[in-house]
Amino acid sequence: MKYYKVLTGLCCFMMLHRPLTAQITVSPIDIASLKDAPFSYKGSRAMMADRVDDSQSQNIYLFSKPDKGTQPDTLYAQKLTKEAGKWQLSMETAIVHDGFISIWNSRKGYIDADKDKRVDAFFIYSLHDAATQAQQSVHLLLFYGKGIYTVGETLNTATGKYGNITFSDNFKQLPAPVKKEILAYWHTLDKN
Repeated sequence: MKYYKVLTGLCCFMMLHRPLTAQITVSPIDIASLKDAPFSYKGSRAMMADRVDDSQSQNIYLFSKPDKGTQPDTLYAQKLTKEAGKWQLSMETAIVHDGFISIWNSRKGYIDADKDKRVDAFFIYSLHDAATQAQQSVHLLLFYGKGIYTVGETLNTATGKYGNITFSDNFKQLPAPVKKEILAYWHTLDKN
């Protein structure tokens, strides 16, 4: 029985300026077919899902939201890993905002910065004002090892430029090669 439909093609950015040491296979999942998936997820609306396998594991990164119009807006980010033939939740976080949250489907990456043959996955999302719909900040969400890490930058409304970079408290614990790759991507990201 086919549980979910895998789309062909690769719709994500993969950082390839350095050779990957892990063989990473990425297959976007048709979110409409998730209703028949052999796993459950938070939220009622799937926004994006990718199957990402490396030489050590099989993973699904899934982003979902509650019913449309629910306030405050919530984006659930989950990583499922196949263990003993079944999909198990291995990591999750929830981003909550009084305005609305937008996941940037075309701004994500799958890398192996520390050469451990395991995928390091990151995704970009932004927070917006509910009334004006203006973008307020941009964030990077990194799944690495058994942790979730963030980088964020706020729009200065007076200058119209981004500044004031913030990091999750655990970001400093990342290995130097991982921090270097993530920050290199962050500093070249068009945040508008």
